[in-house]
Amino acid sequence: MAKPTLLSAPLHVALVVAAACASSSTDPAPGPDLDPPPLDTVVTSLAGPVAIVNATVVPMDRPARLASHTVLVESGTITAVGPDGDVFLPDGTFTVDAGGAFLIPGLVDAHVHMSEADAATYVAYGITSVRNMWGWPGLLALRERISLGEVLGPTIHSYSPGLDGEPAYWPFTQLLATPEEARAKIHELDTGDWIGYKVYTDLSRPVYDAVVEEAAAVGLPIAGHVPINVGLERALEAGQTSLEHMLGYAQRLTGTYSGWPGSFDEGGMRLLAQATREAGVWNCPTLEILRMQNGVAHANRTAGLRVLWEEGAELLVGTDSGIEFTAPGRSLREEMLRFQEAGIPPYDILRDATVDVARFLGREGAFGVIAHGARADLVLLEEDPLEDVAHVENPLGVMLRGTWLAPR
Repeated sequence: MAKPTLLSAPLHVALVVAAACASSSTDPAPGPDLDPPPLDTVVTSLAGPVAIVNATVVPMDRPARLASHTVLVESGTITAVGPDGDVFLPDGTFTVDAGGAFLIPGLVDAHVHMSEADAATYVAYGITSVRNMWGWPGLLALRERISLGEVLGPTIHSYSPGLDGEPAYWPFTQLLATPEEARAKIHELDTGDWIGYKVYTDLSRPVYDAVVEEAAAVGLPIAGHVPINVGLERALEAGQTSLEHMLGYAQRLTGTYSGWPGSFDEGGMRLLAQATREAGVWNCPTLEILRMQNGVAHANRTAGLRVLWEEGAELLVGTDSGIEFTAPGRSLREEMLRFQEAGIPPYDILRDATVDVARFLGREGAFGVIAHGARADLVLLEEDPLEDVAHVENPLGVMLRGTWLAPR
């Protein structure tokens, strides 16, 4: 399929943005060396409406392929979606002919550790939003610079710095030894800057309980690891909104926290998956990072994911990129392939990486769909991702908050 054609470009300015921006002194450690991103970071800054025409639209609010459709974007928002010729295009509209290619909402990596150095790379792979799982000094400033267009990067939804007990595994850990310290820290971090509180491995049960109670009092959720001394049942009972890496399931079924050894207990996992669904708790399994480290544990986690999906438990797709193992950007495709290898259909996987993230964050309709009123985050793909999620690789073009990023 031919690359998309730019039919008209009034009032635009081409800017070249480095794919690896200079890191600030407070950035987390950079990720692994990367191949060049598949999309040239040439940004077209637009002063008027943009229309992508002759596209096969995959709206993601339903399993559909809308052939020969137009998507009109004005001021960063989708204002119309309809058959070619039925959508009125204002004078001066910048028009992209998709050539029949597949247009999906921008992808979301739902578990990253964000740094400025990685920001443009996420976008180059069609990731227009991220869920950052560990706040750090400078993150809020980076988020603001991205929103102002000073740095090319995805929209950042970030949790607080991690709350944990001794020892501190990561920079900027907020160490909490007593319930009183926990309550005070919850209020200290209640600044309006975070989407919730990140809990980690070594919180004691009394401290965890205090975090849960105080976070509920200020109206913010908790997410993260199931602490070793808390256990899966308590995390489900507490309404911890998301569980990362499926660590609590491994601990509950095998007694081992950091891996998933031995044979897979399908019956036990099915009971836990049913309890997870009933609790309304989501999981972000991060399969790819474990596959790189432990084959047996990866196979068991994959089987556990399959059972969660079969039982209707809610899922997110995330990579844990930014901590020197999985590569920012490209690893999301690999994570989606791991979901597909677990037997999950492509449409469900794409939902878990688009519309479902918005629903998880309480922002359904705001992004993750191609529909009137949604933020204009879009990815143009040569082949059908509903046939194989491998087709999300190498976008033909990306729209980021209404700005079209064109291949050279």
